[in-house]
Amino acid sequence: MAKALNNLVLDSALNYIKDNSLTITFTETEPADLLQSSIAAATPLIIKGSLTSGDFTGPVDGDVSGRKVTVDAFPGLSVESGVSAQAVTYAVLDDGTNILAKTTVTSQVVNTGETWDSPTFDIEIEDPT
Repeated sequence: MAKALNNLVLDSALNYIKDNSLTITFTETEPADLLQSSIAAATPLIIKGSLTSGDFTGPVDGDVSGRKVTVDAFPGLSVESGVSAQAVTYAVLDDGTNILAKTTVTSQVVNTGETWDSPTFDIEIEDPT
């Protein structure tokens, strides 16, 4: 039996992320949960910013299959204090209680006192196989 999901189903999931993400956090290592994405936890928080649904584009057709939303770039983000030669590697979107999505981004080394321009990146849900 073939597997299929209507784009409306995928779009509903992506729109939930788009409409409910309040914070974007950039970290050096992948956090397991929301607590780990805070600066007081084991995962070094490098940069944190606020999100609104206007910071997303889509949903549109995915690059591979399925559907995606694109998170816009954020220029001039301030690097948190205590950061020394840490690589920005993960982007984490949360609603204040739960991590809604996380993904890798192009790694770049940053230090306290610097500003950093985040790249655009996609959250993509592929079609079932």
